[in-house]
Amino acid sequence: MEMTLLLNATYEPLRVVNWQKAIALLWQGKVEVLEVYDREVHAVSISIKLPSVMRLLKLVRLKDVHRAVKFSRINIFTRDAYACQYCRE
Repeated sequence: MEMTLLLNATYEPLRVVNWQKAIALLWQGKVEVLEVYDREVHAVSISIKLPSVMRLLKLVRLKDVHRAVKFSRINIFTRDAYACQYCRE
């Protein structure tokens, strides 16, 4: 089925979750729905439109490790445009 974009409280994208997780977060009251799909999920007593974009109500702080660029030889070469740091050749 459809996937749902999960945004932080500051409208930064966090991840894409499946529709089951999106419904669970909505049912727990942890998110607000910004956009919905045309499809619906039916239960015995209610029907819920599938959310396409949701925003968390509380801010989630991400670790800086996930945002930092990985320190590796390939990334150093790419940063320096494959030039020597000593002689610039």
